Amino acid sequence: MKLLGISIGKRGFTIVELLIVLGIGVLMAVAVVPIYSNLVPASDSAQVASEIVQTIRTARARSVARLGNSSYGVKFLPDKYILYRGASYAAALTAGTLERTITLGGAFLLTTTLVSDDVNFSKGIGVPNTGVVTLSRQSADPKTISINQFGMVEVQ
Repeated sequence: MKLLGISIGKRGFTIVELLIVLGIGVLMAVAVVPIYSNLVPASDSAQVASEIVQTIRTARARSVARLGNSSYGVKFLPDKYILYRGASYAAALTAGTLERTITLGGAFLLTTTLVSDDVNFSKGIGVPNTGVVTLSRQSADPKTISINQFGMVEVQ
């Protein structure tokens, strides 16, 4: 049948077909949400661990270069870490030579096996005190950052 030059027939989709396609789309979205919600915290943990490693490597590089004729280190607190210049965190705090403070979000927690929760690299040589820094988050596996006797840093 034609009405004003327009064909009227069985072209297009029925409401039942549209509802079936919509239902399949909703089921797929429901299946993807749990997978995606687990990937985001893992990605965030990897990013924060990478930033911690970079800060530790910066401290070592500055110590080896004798920048400011000083040694450098990183102090770890439960919710932040601090890059400092000096023989120890206490000395840097007194002298006011804290270079950078990075505060973690509320979901992260730092723990260490380091003496005084502090890694300090010797001036010129870059030999550190060794230990492990653990980055924890409730919804992701913990990241372990190890510092060996040569100053090499790696995430496990």
